[in-house]
Amino acid sequence: MNGPDSHQRRLQSSRLIAGLILVAVAALMFLLDNGGITVAGAVAMAILGIVMVAISRRE
Repeated sequence: MNGPDSHQRRLQSSRLIAGLILVAVAALMFLLDNGGITVAGAVAMAILGIVMVAISRRE
């Protein structure tokens, strides 16, 4: 049963996984910061990850 609902669920779970990975990478970038532009990149990645997680949870 590979209908549109199945495709939509796979897409939502992919967005959730990608969002969680982005948040985790952002956290690592922030924790391992040596100063400089890394903090801005970590914040941008975290925001993108949070948006992706929110989109994946939307119906």
